[in-house]
Amino acid sequence: MNIYSKTHLPKDGWILGCFQCSRPTSKTIEYNYKSKTYNVYVCTKCHTDNKDDTRNNKLNFKLSHSIELYINDHTLEPYKQPRISLEPPKIRSHSRFPYVPAPVFPVNTPTPSINLQPKSPPLPPLPPHELDNIV
Repeated sequence: MNIYSKTHLPKDGWILGCFQCSRPTSKTIEYNYKSKTYNVYVCTKCHTDNKDDTRNNKLNFKLSHSIELYINDHTLEPYKQPRISLEPPKIRSHSRFPYVPAPVFPVNTPTPSINLQPKSPPLPPLPPHELDNIV
């Protein structure tokens, strides 16, 4: 599994966004977690800033923890409750006014009709002698 930050670059390319700063990079490090190996895209600057040779994956706690959270959130395990809600987002009104339902017409009352006829009078027809000249 490749771990990287979302950028404008293609997902299938060999240059992806650095996991920490989103800069385009091709440098990957192997990260071992739960007996699996993951490829994490980390640029040279972020790798040198977060290097810690005393830890297992040779990264400091902050970056290791964020990688592990990413792996836990994006790995499917049977019967696992996701940390991210799977419900669709609720639509919230940004109006200052409370919600007012539309009026409901009784069943026996006809709904009001809208007159779609033009309000201007129709054009008068052409005189017959002008029709002959058109053809």
